[in-house]
Amino acid sequence: LVLLLVLTFSRAALFGVAILILYYYIFRRFSLIVKFFSIVIVLFFAIYVYQMLLKDGSFVTKIDLFIQTMEYTKEIDFFHFFLGNGIDSSVNFLTRYGHNYLTLFLIELGLNGLILYFSFFAFLVYKTRSALFVVLPYLVTGLSYMPFVIPFFYLYLSFIYNFEIKKRYLEKHKMKEKSY
Repeated sequence: LVLLLVLTFSRAALFGVAILILYYYIFRRFSLIVKFFSIVIVLFFAIYVYQMLLKDGSFVTKIDLFIQTMEYTKEIDFFHFFLGNGIDSSVNFLTRYGHNYLTLFLIELGLNGLILYFSFFAFLVYKTRSALFVVLPYLVTGLSYMPFVIPFFYLYLSFIYNFEIKKRYLEKHKMKEKSY
């Protein structure tokens, strides 16, 4: 999975994995002092990277799309804000295609669709902690570009969910067998 991630050459995906690694290997294991200094180092690194990204045309375009999306939300009525304008309609409201799930879902499916979308991921992560290894890089990468239908992504999530449910089922029944 990591090899596939590296082969995408996506800076956003690699950033998402870096956040996940920091969370699992630093924030869960070390003392409060190590956590604090890790956060300070990450913040300084983030400021440096942000200044570099301001010179990157792709990054500036994505920021511009977020600004256009916020301006769009100020101009629309409650109905379209809540329910959206329909699939593939973001191009009619922005100067270019939305390129990320926040813009796409907010304009095309509305706040309702965006909440349902995140609720789906929250449910999966709540039910299976290992889904976070797939969901977090996807969400960070999705800020750059993510089309609506990514069959392999959802296929991996279904495998993780099924394996976790089956594992819990087997553990539960083994415990019952041992108690007899």
